[in-house]
Amino acid sequence: MNEPVRFFSPRAQTTVGFNRVPHWDQQGRAYSLTFRLADSIPADLLREHRLEEAAWRVAHPEPWTDDTISLLTSVKQARASLGMSKACSAGAAGK
Repeated sequence: MNEPVRFFSPRAQTTVGFNRVPHWDQQGRAYSLTFRLADSIPADLLREHRLEEAAWRVAHPEPWTDDTISLLTSVKQARASLGMSKACSAGAAGK
């Protein structure tokens, strides 16, 4: 028989730890994660990314093949990773 899902309870023992953000842990409880990325990329990097993507789309007009979609996804992932690295480096340098 399946046990019911148990969520956070203010009455249950809670372990709180910190890394970059607080982590709350309750033994045997289900978790929900929310990511807020709206302002996590500096405006200048976001603007640069949007200009590069617009140029890419002009060079690769639709309809796209599966290979083109895969390439676009790879480019976007690499660009996002580079942008986040730059943002983290800039943030660390500002401390």
